[in-house]
Amino acid sequence: MENKSVPRLYLIGAQKAGTTSLSEDLMTFLGAQPPSKVNGHGGGREFHFFEPYQDPPPDREQWLAEMPGCQEADRFVADMTPKNLRITCNVPAALKAFYGVDLLKQLNFVLLIRDPLSRYQSAYYHGRMNGWPWSTSATFNEQIEDDLSAASPTSEYPADLEGLSGSIYAPQLAAFVDVASPSQFAIFPMKAYLADRFGTLRAIAWQLGKVQLPEFKVPSTQLNPREHPSVAEDVNASTKAKYDRYMAKWNDDLFRLLWDMSRDGAYFHVSRDCTSDKQSFTDCITALW
Repeated sequence: MENKSVPRLYLIGAQKAGTTSLSEDLMTFLGAQPPSKVNGHGGGREFHFFEPYQDPPPDREQWLAEMPGCQEADRFVADMTPKNLRITCNVPAALKAFYGVDLLKQLNFVLLIRDPLSRYQSAYYHGRMNGWPWSTSATFNEQIEDDLSAASPTSEYPADLEGLSGSIYAPQLAAFVDVASPSQFAIFPMKAYLADRFGTLRAIAWQLGKVQLPEFKVPSTQLNPREHPSVAEDVNASTKAKYDRYMAKWNDDLFRLLWDMSRDGAYFHVSRDCTSDKQSFTDCITALW
């Protein structure tokens, strides 16, 4: 594109679902190259060109300026920023404008999904350690209660509640499916990825048109884990029940969307037996995320 090597793979999320490890695997074993660090963006695995509530919105010329030239790219370029999933970043609309309809069809999207409460908990502790502005409650149980109190008066997606909304995958993923075909997506429950990292890379390579990978050993160590109590130790029964009630609609929406995507060509890293009917599919995803 205009003598630039632009990303053809987007690891869009979800945050705290194994994306750091998968990014490292993509770079080490498939040769993924993040866009160059220019004007303060990127550096390392995550590009972070698209940020929440950008005003003015991202500029295509600036985006292109951050890409390596065609002569520089002996590896393929990938944007591995898990925040890209967030609705407030408006990434799908930006990609449609930046690539155009025809080039957009050539992109591949990878998504890791994790049990929503476990992802929320991991993000809370990561945020406490790194000074994220939303993780201000003294305990994770209090954070859930505070977020649910703010979210419950409305049935709309709680975009401003970063911890809670980060685990509500359906509307975030639906925004991408609105601009790209389900066949462009490869979706991996987190436990399935961690249990089969080589298989995950092989599946992604196949999506990219690399038919076969040589055998290699992927380290079993997960990068960027956080030590914290189990969910059962951290969240009392009453609070968990409130959370489960709140999430029921959103999770129903998610499994309906994922099932429809599976029927329309999306790749899911689950056994063939899991795709025979919607209930089996849902049970497999919940067991593996």
